[in-house]
Amino acid sequence: MNQQLSGKWESFINQINVHCINYLSFIADILHNKLNAKTVQLEKINDLISKITTLIAEI
Repeated sequence: MNQQLSGKWESFINQINVHCINYLSFIADILHNKLNAKTVQLEKINDLISKITTLIAEI
C-alpha cells in the first residue's frame, strides 16, 4: 500500500476498518496498563465518528 499525504480523504479513511480499530484498541489497552494512561471509551469514539461523518456529509 502506498499512501500520498496530498491524496484524497477517501484514500485514507478507506484503509481504516474494524481490524484497524481493534488493533488500535488493543494497543491503547497495553499502553494504558504500561504507562497508566487513560483510554477513550468505545462509545466516545463511536460518537466522534458519527459527528465527523455528519460534518463530512455537510461539506
